[in-house]
Amino acid sequence: VLGQVESARNRKEECLNELIKFRNEFGALLEKHTEAELADEDRKRFDEHKKRVIRTLSSFKEVVLDWHREKIGRVVFNSLKKLLKKQELCSGIKLVGEDYELQVLGPRPKRVPRSVERLSAAERKLLTVSIFWGLVQVPDKMAPVVIDTPLSSMDSGHKDTLVKEYFPRAGAQVILLSTDEEIVGRHYENLKPFISREHTIKFDEKTGSSSILHDVYEFAEEAVGV
Repeated sequence: VLGQVESARNRKEECLNELIKFRNEFGALLEKHTEAELADEDRKRFDEHKKRVIRTLSSFKEVVLDWHREKIGRVVFNSLKKLLKKQELCSGIKLVGEDYELQVLGPRPKRVPRSVERLSAAERKLLTVSIFWGLVQVPDKMAPVVIDTPLSSMDSGHKDTLVKEYFPRAGAQVILLSTDEEIVGRHYENLKPFISREHTIKFDEKTGSSSILHDVYEFAEEAVGV
């Protein structure tokens, strides 16, 4: 009988040890499962916050782009108004899409967008000038403006407008690369109060090279009356 009691006691002890071991293992598994659930919840929360941030940044990007489109369109239109002889030709400039497609708005009240191709060659050039003029005004930092053959493809009225309205105000520093038949006569006289330095680039056919004559502005004599 004593042997049976001892055997039962030992068996009880083994069962208790097994139970403790099982409880510890179960606790460890439960802890891992809980950690996994928490990590999964953290990932879900992170993904949701990430999506919200992306949506917020996308909305902010659109707001900023719309603001820049409106601002650039406004300054380009204001520049164009100063250069156009036909004020009724355009009632506004609109930039559309991420590629900033330019639309010329027709007369009020309908303001129907017009194709740039419908403008004359001179008007298209004035529009291009207005775009550059407007873009120069938008940034906080000013950069030099270089204009090559400034009066080509222009009628006399538009030439006068460019000389009087655009060139003196095109930027903080403006470099005009004129031929010897462009900035001459009355155009030169109108610009003279705004000129800081004058240079002439002369090409030597014999040497195939150019030289710069500082503080000298040479032009074709026959073009003075233009």
